[in-house]
Amino acid sequence: MTKKFFQGLFAFFVAAVLSVSLTACPDDPVTPEPGNPSGPTASAFSIVGTWKGQGDGEIGIITFNADGTYLSVSYEQDENGKIKDEYKESGAYKYDDKSKTLTIFHEDGTETFKVEVLSPTVVVFLFEDGDYPVTFKKQ
Repeated sequence: MTKKFFQGLFAFFVAAVLSVSLTACPDDPVTPEPGNPSGPTASAFSIVGTWKGQGDGEIGIITFNADGTYLSVSYEQDENGKIKDEYKESGAYKYDDKSKTLTIFHEDGTETFKVEVLSPTVVVFLFEDGDYPVTFKKQ
């Protein structure tokens, strides 16, 4: 009786799984709302994420969190490319997508950068005076 019970139970589970897995519904068509473009015309850029840049003997990694905070770690390299110093900084940030301006608030003050968006995964940060552009790639 035990063998028949388990065979019946197994048959029940197979039938249940097949009945659920074979049921399909067509996808509902998606109609974009006016004013909310989607597809290639939509802006796919978000500053949120981890970005890595390199320039003038330094490597910089900065993570922008969705809650408006950031963590920046920069590594200074010697002439052979070996890391000799590490600097960490954290604080808050504000990114204005319209003006493409990034403002960073840290314990030493405030810095403002212009952001040139080359693609959703590549940006150039320009200091306030326009000098020293650094290209960052999203990781």
